[in-house]
Amino acid sequence: MASLKQLITEIHRRSLWQVLAIYVVASWAVLEAADVLVERLALPEWVYGVAIILLLIGLPIVLATAFVQEGISPTQQHDPTLVPGAEPGSEARAREVAGARRLLTWRNAITGGVLALALSGVVAAGWLLLGPEERASMAAGTLMRKSIAVLPFANLSADEENAFFASGIHEDILTYLSKVADLRVISRSSVMKYADANVNSREVAGELGVAYILEGSVRRSGNRVRITAQLIDAQSDEHLWAENFDRELADVFEIQTAVAQQIVAQLQARLSPEERQRLAEVPTDDVEAYDLYLKAREIIRGGQIDAEAESEAARLLERAVELDPEFALAHVMLADVSGDIYWFAIDRTPERLATMKAAIDRAFQLQPDLPEARMVLAEYYYRGFYDYERALEQLEIAHRQLPNNADILYMMGLTYRRLGLWDESIASFEESAILDPENIRNYGELLNTQLNANRPDEGEVLARRLLEKYPRHGLISAHLALILLNGQGDVEEARRVLADATPTEDWYWALASLEAALYARDFDAAASVAQRYKRVYDTIVPGTGDLYAGEVEAARGDEARAREHFMVARGRFEEEIAKPYSSNYMWPHVLLAMTEAYLGEREKAIASCERAAAILPYDKDRVHGMWVPTYCAFARARLGDVDFALAELERVIDLPSGYSRRSLALDPRWDFMRGNPRFDALTRSADGL
Repeated sequence: MASLKQLITEIHRRSLWQVLAIYVVASWAVLEAADVLVERLALPEWVYGVAIILLLIGLPIVLATAFVQEGISPTQQHDPTLVPGAEPGSEARAREVAGARRLLTWRNAITGGVLALALSGVVAAGWLLLGPEERASMAAGTLMRKSIAVLPFANLSADEENAFFASGIHEDILTYLSKVADLRVISRSSVMKYADANVNSREVAGELGVAYILEGSVRRSGNRVRITAQLIDAQSDEHLWAENFDRELADVFEIQTAVAQQIVAQLQARLSPEERQRLAEVPTDDVEAYDLYLKAREIIRGGQIDAEAESEAARLLERAVELDPEFALAHVMLADVSGDIYWFAIDRTPERLATMKAAIDRAFQLQPDLPEARMVLAEYYYRGFYDYERALEQLEIAHRQLPNNADILYMMGLTYRRLGLWDESIASFEESAILDPENIRNYGELLNTQLNANRPDEGEVLARRLLEKYPRHGLISAHLALILLNGQGDVEEARRVLADATPTEDWYWALASLEAALYARDFDAAASVAQRYKRVYDTIVPGTGDLYAGEVEAARGDEARAREHFMVARGRFEEEIAKPYSSNYMWPHVLLAMTEAYLGEREKAIASCERAAAILPYDKDRVHGMWVPTYCAFARARLGDVDFALAELERVIDLPSGYSRRSLALDPRWDFMRGNPRFDALTRSADGL
């Protein structure tokens, strides 16, 4: 007891409480700075962990130093053999303490702290200097331990119509988890193939690249709902957590929050205060409005974009916001539906855009920081105004709030591409593919971007690797064919790839099939393709299919049949230009310019080119903006303005996303220019031709 009192007395005398308080405050400041650096510099989370470990190691060292040094009186500082309170003759003990004094000095403690901070800086700098592939590999290894796939929840309700409800619960839990930055959560589209299937957890985890699997079921009966969930360690097949929730239907959001919080706890994920708050948010108190929202979402997720499906979804959402005017997510989805109706030319009017914006504004009035609203606002700027800078600004904010949302990353990839930021675009598509590995659209746009960025070799390697996993896949085969045609000039291999693949109604398949036949000068096959995929081509602008059919006949040399097609195309393009949306849509103008050039209408063709260039200059859109000078160069060349056309071609031929030298050399539509020395010089410089 006396020894304890003496120790306490010594602690007070040597001011250890003050030293401890100062150390705690300083440690808090260091951790706050580390947290900011981890976020701003995109450093791995273990850098923050290293800082915590170093501070914990430093605590006993600082306290021991204070204990030893603060106990030395001024008269003892110059005699290291003297020990306060030591018995006479205890020379050995004096030497031990003297050694401790020499080691545990404030200079040594400060030097050690500086070295520890320097070591942390070296580690962080080394991380930043690593290539992106090495960083991604190391980060993936860390994040893999906190990665999860939420498999579709089984619908155990007696009423099969409640299948939409089970699907909605599944997607909402996914959304809740996607808000946690310290987790990697696989997207819905990649897990849906496991619905209604007996699955092996380890195999599923291997296919999706995750460590954990969440399974569950939903049973709804009247005003009650029973949700079961279980978390499985896929490697050991151990059930880490399982629980049944039997509640009133009105408590469904509390259940979703509870499930998400359990997953976060079991995976030991860091949860910021903002993330904790977002997990607890309740979107609506009206069960009927929530039902309508889920039904509308199920229609949209079905992938059928047509007037009937979009109108039905809009009707359900309008009823949902009538029941609960403060249901912000329903307003967001209503805006999203309006955006689809506009973008896919179901109703491409300024009024439709205004409807979209009004719904977005209402959502922001209700929840100013709603990330889903920011994503749809980005689509509004992107789709309605080619305002990619403002779109990207909104997407970056949304991504910080929903770091596991693959759709946001996909949209960022599209937006970066339009801005000509090719590396950033490729990285975004790659990141989206990690979160949504079974969604082929990610790989398709990644391949398209590699071709646009003049990286055909990288695109070919990726496409062939993907075809090993997805044999004969139409979309991947189409992108590989386009790379072989326009990036490498290998027509025979491109046609072989397409012949081995399963045909699809996709735009890229239709384009690759037409170009492969044209470049091979197989005009019968090209005419057949133009007729077969006329509806697909017309999704750009009604009349595009007729223009392509006319180009095939013109390349064949059948001017009469070509003119018939061009006359039909011109009429349809003129109908579209008469519509209000055309004042902000480049394609009908530039395609009309091509058509007028084939028909010999010089002034009309030039006027259409000028309108297209004013709507979408290259510095505004580095993808579609490139086709205005390219197509208009073709039009002017057809009209006899050869020098003007060649100057345009020479200016843009090597820019990303443009018409390649290989395409120029192979495309029979340019045959009328062959023999011109400047034109032939452009085609001769294509490697391998």
